[in-house]
Amino acid sequence: MQQRSNAVAWLTLVIVLSLPLVSMELVPFYDTSEPRYAEIARVMAQSEDWITPWFDVDVPFWGKPPLSFWAQALSMKVLGVTEFAGRFPSWLCLILTNILFLTARRHPKLTP
Repeated sequence: MQQRSNAVAWLTLVIVLSLPLVSMELVPFYDTSEPRYAEIARVMAQSEDWITPWFDVDVPFWGKPPLSFWAQALSMKVLGVTEFAGRFPSWLCLILTNILFLTARRHPKLTP
């Protein structure tokens, strides 16, 4: 019985964490921030300028640390310039955070 409930819990977790993969490709960028940051990452990937995030021609964007731009730009270099590639690093961080949380729960010395 315990093994069955564990299997159901894991299956549910996998399904819930996989659902965003579908919407990442189907739903276009929305709001004002998401397309702006994706465009900054696209310019970074195409220009090969991995130091300065550019908001517009001759207008650098220093309003956010560059790690997310680097991740998005690298994703766009590998997967192409799509909504999916722009959102993939965030989804990957979601997965890694859940793995870290589940790992920490198994080790009593790591949790309070």
